[in-house]
Amino acid sequence: MSRWSELIAEYGITDPVRAAELAETGDDPITCRLADGRVGVVDALAEGRVLTHRLSVAEIAADVLDAGPDLEIFLHLEERSPGIELVFPATGAAVLAERGIDDPRWRPEVGLLLEPGALSGRHPGDLIGVRASWGALFLETVDAEEVSAPADLPARLAATIGLGSRQILDEVVWQVMADDPAAFTDPAPPLTELLAAADLQLSGSFVTHPGLDFSS
Repeated sequence: MSRWSELIAEYGITDPVRAAELAETGDDPITCRLADGRVGVVDALAEGRVLTHRLSVAEIAADVLDAGPDLEIFLHLEERSPGIELVFPATGAAVLAERGIDDPRWRPEVGLLLEPGALSGRHPGDLIGVRASWGALFLETVDAEEVSAPADLPARLAATIGLGSRQILDEVVWQVMADDPAAFTDPAPPLTELLAAADLQLSGSFVTHPGLDFSS
């Protein structure tokens, strides 16, 4: 196995065959920055992780998930499974209109366009899971009664952000995944709810402890 394959395995893909396949693609990997300044490999860090999102009436009606902020870090992945496509208001206005999304009060900056009927039978407030596997994204049924997270997960999110500083949310989540191979391997509450439990504030792409003026 090449050193690159070993690095891929170290980042969470433990199957040497799969690691070798990734190493032989010949393409530069997509990287991400961690909160501590290190650089991670997106596909490897995301492998096997699942993020959850609480559905709204508009999402169910349109079969479109608003990716931000709960699912946003998975948008860095290049591949998506059949039936999941990225859609942007600027370039996908016609598609969104076909799905009945014409309310300017709900138009996601970036959405996950699902197959018609994919959310049929769901109710507002239900959880949906999106899991990364083999570089692609897959919808996953989530039983709200079985959702749990390590008790210290909110604290670990908070610990990645220095007092008096702000951090990009993506970098915070990647950091937790890099530090703990088990983090987000089972469905946990949505990121927005974990941040609230950690008493963290989110403004746009940035997250901080209470009391920091984002306008400064």
